[in-house]
Amino acid sequence: MKRFLTIVFAAAAILSFTSCRKTVLFNGRNFDNWEFFLVEDEFGDQVPFDQVFGITDGKELVILGEPYGYMRTKEPYSNYHLHVEYLYPEVPGNSGIFINAQVPPDRKWPPCLENQLSANSAGDFLMINGTDCNEITDEMRAWAAERGRSPRLEKKEGPKEFIVGMWNIVDITCEGGHITTFINGVLQNECTGFTYDSGYICLQSEGSPILFRNIWLEDL
Repeated sequence: MKRFLTIVFAAAAILSFTSCRKTVLFNGRNFDNWEFFLVEDEFGDQVPFDQVFGITDGKELVILGEPYGYMRTKEPYSNYHLHVEYLYPEVPGNSGIFINAQVPPDRKWPPCLENQLSANSAGDFLMINGTDCNEITDEMRAWAAERGRSPRLEKKEGPKEFIVGMWNIVDITCEGGHITTFINGVLQNECTGFTYDSGYICLQSEGSPILFRNIWLEDL
């Protein structure tokens, strides 16, 4: 009996450890966990990645915003809690976090759920490149199609971002097709039945400088 209980307790400890395994995606020193994609500039040239993505003296990730593109994890993930902190250093800007992105091929708008970080819209969900979820209605789809846009699931409350120069905290959980987003501790959005239950995580270069730090995930 004692041997049986020992085995049970040991198994429970292992399950407890593996169920909350933490993966640091950005270590403040290098981009070992990341790959990069940028669209060609107006002259058809490829801008070097290190002219857009860098690391500050404070070990923070900086994305300059031009040209458009993203950095993405080298590995796909499923069933996780993602933690990201960001700020706009100069003016309110635009960026986003791609969730469950379907790459390769890399392209400006891969199929994914975009967790919007645009100023005053952080927490909005965009269904990119044909993706969908249960909360998107036929009216939403029709409105977006008429305007050549992606269907948008708006956040639950008004803006919860802090002012320019202050760090914002984003916590995203993905469990199957169920995705939730908290902005600075407030539940801002939730969807079920998203098209993909796994994929890559991307941080956008989308028009303005933005800083990121403390990027990690835990297995659910």
